[in-house]
Amino acid sequence: MTDLLAAASTWVERRSRPLAAGLAGLAVLGAGAAWALRGLLEAIAVLVVVGGIALALVAPLLAWCLFVAFALSGGIPLSIGPVDARLELLGIPMLLVALWRWRAGRAQPLSRWIVASAALWLGLGLVSSVLVAPEPLRSVWIWVQQLGGILIVWAVARTEPRRRILFSAASATIGALALAALVLYLIAPGAQPGATSDDVRLSGLALEPNLYAAMCVGWLAVSYYLRAWRAPWHWAVDAVLVVSVVLAGTRAAWIAAVVLAVFVAATALRSRGLGAGRTALVLVGAGAVLGGAMFAVLAAIGSASDLVNRALTLLDFSGGTGAYRLTIYQQALAELAEPWRWVIGSGANSFSQFHPVDPTNVGAAYLSTVWLAVPYDAGVLGAVGFVALLVLLWLSTVRRAESLAVFAVVLICASATNSFWLAFPWLFFGLVVDRGMLRHRPTAPDEHPAPAAHA
Repeated sequence: MTDLLAAASTWVERRSRPLAAGLAGLAVLGAGAAWALRGLLEAIAVLVVVGGIALALVAPLLAWCLFVAFALSGGIPLSIGPVDARLELLGIPMLLVALWRWRAGRAQPLSRWIVASAALWLGLGLVSSVLVAPEPLRSVWIWVQQLGGILIVWAVARTEPRRRILFSAASATIGALALAALVLYLIAPGAQPGATSDDVRLSGLALEPNLYAAMCVGWLAVSYYLRAWRAPWHWAVDAVLVVSVVLAGTRAAWIAAVVLAVFVAATALRSRGLGAGRTALVLVGAGAVLGGAMFAVLAAIGSASDLVNRALTLLDFSGGTGAYRLTIYQQALAELAEPWRWVIGSGANSFSQFHPVDPTNVGAAYLSTVWLAVPYDAGVLGAVGFVALLVLLWLSTVRRAESLAVFAVVLICASATNSFWLAFPWLFFGLVVDRGMLRHRPTAPDEHPAPAAHA
């Protein structure tokens, strides 16, 4: 079977250009037929899936950049029938083909422990989605997107010898999109896909500002971990992303940015010969001084702007968003106490199905924090599998003390707004996984930057 697959792979690779031309023609014909029979959105879906595969066969790097753009564009509406087929989900086949074209040697199987952890989480999530969720189709669709995340981290992790190129291309793509979003926000903030009449925070092309801020600060963490491959122009990308995190007005992302700054400062201090104790002392002292000064400035300004008000009410759960989330969390915990839900969960993203009206009587309730959403969806056993999966991915990195920054930043943001049904957290994890993910890892001269380059 392995030889047959290898032969088929070789045949496809040798005929990639004719196959791509044929698929491109098929994409155009299929899109035309879909437009005539169904509508414009269906035509776009056909173009993205079939045309994306054709692009990946002849220009895998361009396909990679396009998928990165898709991962940042979750706010672009693409509702097809009963489901929301976001661009990133439709682009997964393109990503898999593009990274297959860039593969290093034969395809390697996943670590058995990672497979077991993912299977426990996804398996219980699927069972509860089918048997427990009030609307099984909606829950299964979210489950499919979670499965797509596992495929993404596996595919990206296989590209270690090419990671320098992928990192630079992704940085350029993210920087260009973030700059365009920032300019649009400064000119016409209400024109953003995620903007509403009462919330005009910076959201780019994401579903909402919280997710956009998580994307920006998450990429800053990835850039910190892969800093040996940075070029001078990366500083411009950093500046745009930092400004974007501030203007997104997301308190969880601000906390994540502070945590990331601690990692960066600790690395800089350690590289200058300071021991762990002195490094910790300097960080604590500097943090206390800067934090006190910032709070004093904010207090002096008062509530002159929404951003200042958010900073001053960072840990306030007596009103506003804090009180709303606390009410939702209490409802979820009470329902988790039921034995059958405690074991297998209630179905992927099913809280809003059980609570079609939230405490404000505006819309469906949303269980935002990943720490409650996962056990609510897949039960406590599924949550164990999810946590084990993340720990194993972290252990699959070379410089664990530094890669912890990526996982910490993503999880801090997800603690306020769960993002693990989207592509970008898994994309970030795939770029920092270095070993242990695959049973037999290929090597290359530039796979791991020299330690001296990380100083």
